[in-house]
Amino acid sequence: MQGRRRGRRPRHAPGRRPVRPLVVRGALHGTSSLRLGIVPPGGIRVQHPVRRRGPTRDGSLVGGVPLNRARPAADRRDVTTSGPRGRLRRRRTAPATPSELLDRLGTLRAAPVEVAAGDDVHTVLRRIVARVGAAGSAAGHLLVVAAPDGGAPLVHSAGLPAPQAHALVASLLAGVDPGPDVIVVDVASARRSHGRLAAVRRPGEGALELDRDVLAVHAGHAAATLDLLVATADVRRETARTGALLALAAELARATDAAAVCTAVAEAVPRVVGADHGALLLWEPAAGALVTAAVAGRPGGSRELTQQGSLRAEDTPELVGLLTDHEARVLDAATCSPRVAALLETLGLTHVVAVPLLAGRTLLGVATASWTAGSAPARLDGDVLALLRGVVDQASTALEKSRLVETVAHQATHDALTGLPNRVLFLDRLGSVLATTGPDQHAGVLFCDLDRFTSVNASRGHAAGDELLRRVAARLRAAVRPGDTVGRLGGDEFAVLLTGLTRPEDADRVVGRVLGCFERTFRLDGAEVAVGTSIGVAVHTGEGGVADVLLSAAHAAMDRHKHVSRDGLDGLDAAGD
Repeated sequence: MQGRRRGRRPRHAPGRRPVRPLVVRGALHGTSSLRLGIVPPGGIRVQHPVRRRGPTRDGSLVGGVPLNRARPAADRRDVTTSGPRGRLRRRRTAPATPSELLDRLGTLRAAPVEVAAGDDVHTVLRRIVARVGAAGSAAGHLLVVAAPDGGAPLVHSAGLPAPQAHALVASLLAGVDPGPDVIVVDVASARRSHGRLAAVRRPGEGALELDRDVLAVHAGHAAATLDLLVATADVRRETARTGALLALAAELARATDAAAVCTAVAEAVPRVVGADHGALLLWEPAAGALVTAAVAGRPGGSRELTQQGSLRAEDTPELVGLLTDHEARVLDAATCSPRVAALLETLGLTHVVAVPLLAGRTLLGVATASWTAGSAPARLDGDVLALLRGVVDQASTALEKSRLVETVAHQATHDALTGLPNRVLFLDRLGSVLATTGPDQHAGVLFCDLDRFTSVNASRGHAAGDELLRRVAARLRAAVRPGDTVGRLGGDEFAVLLTGLTRPEDADRVVGRVLGCFERTFRLDGAEVAVGTSIGVAVHTGEGGVADVLLSAAHAAMDRHKHVSRDGLDGLDAAGD
C-alpha cells in the first residue's frame, strides 16, 4: 500500500478551497482578535500589530486592512474581546457579506476627502454623522462639538429620536457615563479637543467594538477637519480685522474734523472687534460728562444709544474710576453700577468693553464695544480688549490731529481777541448767502464803527481797549437774530450779516437793537465808559450779488453817516442795490 507523499496537502471536498483565518492584533482600545471570515490562499496575512486610527501615508490602509486587496467571503463573524481583567467574551452577530465589508471600507477611505469638502461647519458635521452611520452598524450616532467661533455647542445626530438625542447630549456635555449601550470617543487632535462622537447600539445587540474602531477613525477625520475649519475661520477673521484696521487708517487719514474721526472709529469697532455695537463718546471737561459723538452697529440699538446723550461722572462710578486711572473697563450688566445697569437694560446690552482715548495724560473720550444678550465672547479681557485698544490707538492720534487742525483752521478764520469770524470767514459766509438768494429774497450787511474807541485806547491803555472790544462783541451777538453772523473786520470795525429778510426795511429793526447795545455804558477798570457806534446798511435784492461789493456799500454808507453825525443819535445811513 503506497503511503502518502511527504509534504502533500490533505485533500478537500470537491468545490471547496483551502482557507486560512485572518487575525489582526494590537487594536487601539486594548488587545483584541478579529476573525474576519475566511480568506483564500494568497489573501491577506497580517503578522504584526497595526494602528487602528486613520489611513496610512498613501491612504490605502484603515484598521490594518489594505483596502485594495480585502476580499473576505465570510458567512459569519465572531468577535472575541478581552476585558479590563482579561476575561474573554464571545458573541455572534449578524452575518457580514463581502460586499458589506467592502462598502464599509470604501466609506472609510472616502471619508477624509468628502468630509473636508464641506462649505461650512454644519455641512461638515452632517457629513461626518452620515459617514459614520454608513460605515458602522449602530442604531444611531450623535456628534457634539464646540462651535469654532464660540457660543453654544453644535449638535448633529442620525437615527436617534429627539428625546434620546437630547438626553445623550446632556450626558456628553456633563461628562456623565451614558450607559452600556453607548460607545463614545473623543473628537480631539494634538491642538485641541473639539467634542465627542457617540454610537448607540440596537436593542439586544452585543458589543460594538467594530463600531468603536469606525468611530475612532471618523473622530480623527472630524478633528482634523475641524482643526482646518477653525484655522481657516481664524485666518478669515484676522484678514477681515486687518482689512478693517487698514480701512480705518485710510478713513482717518481722509477725516477733516473730529466728527468724521468719531464716525469712522464707531463704524470700525464692530468690524474689528466683532461686537454688536461700537460707539465713541467725547469728554467735555466743562460739563464733567461723556457725550455721545458717534454710534454704529445693529439698527435700533445704535439709535437708542445715541439718544442717551451723556454720562455724568458724578452719576457713574465706572466713569470716575476711568478718569482716575485711565484704564480700560469690562462692564457686565449684572455687576455694574445701577446707573450703567439701567442704561444697558434700556439698550438691550449685557456686556461692554470701554477703552479711554488719551493724548498724553489728557482724556479725549472713550471708545466702547458692546454686545446683546448671548452674543458676547466667553472672554472680553483678552483678544477683544487688545483689538479695541488697537482701534483706540489710531483714534487717539487721529482725534488729536483733527483737533489741532480745527484749532489752526479756527485761528485762521476767527478773531483771536473776540472769537468772532474775521474778514475772510465773514466774506465767505456772505458769498454763500448771496449765491443762494432767490429773485424775491433779500440779504443785508450792517457795517459798524465804534465812536471814541481811539480815545479810550489811548487814555486807559490797550488792555482796556481789548476788554472793550470783547464786551462789544458779546453785546452784538446778543442783539442779532439766531441766523445772523457777527464778525470783526479789524480794529474797531464790526459787521453783521442779515439773512432771510422779507423786506429791505426789516434790516431797520436789527439796526435799532444794535444801537440799543450802546445806550448803556461799559465798565472798564472800575469806571463807566460811554461808547457809541456809526452804522451803515446795505441790502441786496435778488440774484447775482457779490460779497465784496455789498460789504463795500455798507462801509461807504457808514462813512457818510460818520461825517454827518458823530453824536450816535442819528447813527444810520443806508444803501441798496
